[in-house]
Amino acid sequence: MNGLTESLINYLLKKNIVKFSKIEESFFLYKRLEKKVRLSSEIIQINYLKESPYTMSESSISSILVDKNLYLWFTRGEERALPEALLLYRSLELKYNSVFCIIRGDVDKTVLIKDKVLVSSFSKKNISKVDIHLIKEEYRIADVLILEHKEYEELLESSYKNLKFSDVFDILKIQIDFKQTWTKLVTWLALPLLVTSVTLVLALGAYLYYLDDNKTDLHGLYKKSRVLSNDIKTSIDNSENENMQYNLLADELKYHEKTLAISNIIRVTQEMNMSMHYIKVYANKVDFVLRTDNQELIPVYIKKLFASQYFLDVKNISSFKRQDKQAQITMIAVLREK
Repeated sequence: MNGLTESLINYLLKKNIVKFSKIEESFFLYKRLEKKVRLSSEIIQINYLKESPYTMSESSISSILVDKNLYLWFTRGEERALPEALLLYRSLELKYNSVFCIIRGDVDKTVLIKDKVLVSSFSKKNISKVDIHLIKEEYRIADVLILEHKEYEELLESSYKNLKFSDVFDILKIQIDFKQTWTKLVTWLALPLLVTSVTLVLALGAYLYYLDDNKTDLHGLYKKSRVLSNDIKTSIDNSENENMQYNLLADELKYHEKTLAISNIIRVTQEMNMSMHYIKVYANKVDFVLRTDNQELIPVYIKKLFASQYFLDVKNISSFKRQDKQAQITMIAVLREK
């Protein structure tokens, strides 16, 4: 699988589907989630884009979610990015439980791993012994790895094979239910593991070819659907391959009216300082989950949605108080047919 992953990454970089993002050209943020959840790229954009050091109009996010650990890299532009820090992390975690790695250069670059978790990555001119001592004390790390340019180039070149297959899908902003896909493939093909793996490769290759040939159209659809600086960032794949389950909003988003309706929900959520934690579009309705510090604002929230004239009905299905005192509200909105 490592060789396959390395080949896929090389293909993506060669075709400019993914760009290599240096540590000094990006901003890294680590978040520890309260529980293990699945987060779509849209939910990540809504909740974390505001933490980017760049302006929202020029900022994009690359994210990797491992159990409860969410790794975020903010870069300029709309390209999918392969973070340099991710490559180093995947290599270093094989040898170290905890380590502070420094790459010397015109600007020093760092990767900090604590208990197999990437907790920090930044760049700074001339990292001193005092800096190293303070970081060791703060994170209680004994191992410090200092690499000169040549050593680092060798490590980086060998790091591609250590990327995980799920990393590639996260970078491409594709979400797949691997368990369901695997079951369907085995049932349908009834062939050995080798044949199943080849089928996966061919399917992914076809998708990459689709991305490459339709790059301009996809960017056009993205810009048309984006409201309030990347609130919705998705593209519709109408492939007849039912084995690939892409967890985008829904096929209905190909209709412009429904795109605007979803955008209105997100806009009102942000205007009222609430946060969106789940959203799903069906044939004529939208299920979504909000969190807010002031539950009394929900009637006002519903009135604002009605005012947009995109919805026939909006209901508060259920609500409860979380441990952090926030109210979590489950809602359903019925779309107006146009």
